[in-house]
Amino acid sequence: MRLPTLVKTSAAVAAAAVTGSLVTRPDSRWYRSLDKPRWQPPPAAFPIVWTALYGLLAVAGARALDRARARSGPASPGASARTWPSTPAGRWSSSARRRRAPRWPRSRC
Repeated sequence: MRLPTLVKTSAAVAAAAVTGSLVTRPDSRWYRSLDKPRWQPPPAAFPIVWTALYGLLAVAGARALDRARARSGPASPGASARTWPSTPAGRWSSSARRRRAPRWPRSRC
């Protein structure tokens, strides 16, 4: 796992965590009115668990991105543009552009 990738995934996960914390209100009347199970963890457990989960999510994301990059090589727009015509979708779209669109009868309103 490369450090630059981990920094990027950590920033993305941190942004998601901050956004979630801004819109979540566990002290709201609605949340307090819910029927919660007896085995619900105490409120103090949630920040500990979510911090660990978000940290693991950032590490897993960085590892997955680095492995994908190692398999496919460095991503560049030029490489994608060169390989597009050889894909089935590229062949279909280029053949569709060569054909003329059917002339449907036009109705008048």
